[in-house]
Amino acid sequence: MNVFSLEEKMGIIHASFYGKTPLSVFEEYLQHLKKMELSSKIKILHDHQQSTPVLKPTELDSLAEIYNHYLAEFKEIKLAYVSSDPLGIALAMLLKDIMKAPKYNIKIFSEKETAIKWLNT
Repeated sequence: MNVFSLEEKMGIIHASFYGKTPLSVFEEYLQHLKKMELSSKIKILHDHQQSTPVLKPTELDSLAEIYNHYLAEFKEIKLAYVSSDPLGIALAMLLKDIMKAPKYNIKIFSEKETAIKWLNT
């Protein structure tokens, strides 16, 4: 079962992922995110500490296109990716390299608390 939770706390969108996370889970998550009433500048915490990535490196271009489609209306996107899984971190690094548009500010963390501090700077 693929699961994510999505809530806004103190100006940060907390997206937590559980179980296996294929491309379809990210698209479903972004569809829900787009429906939220948010400002043009958003801060997102992606918590993947309890998930297992099943994306293939060849799917990262598609994932970047999905992000660009669903987040097109936002002017600034500060995204913190949290994972302790080496594959998840590697995939996040590759995705970060693909998503070089100036509106994206993406950092990768191994601890949630550090990621939240960075989002609040």
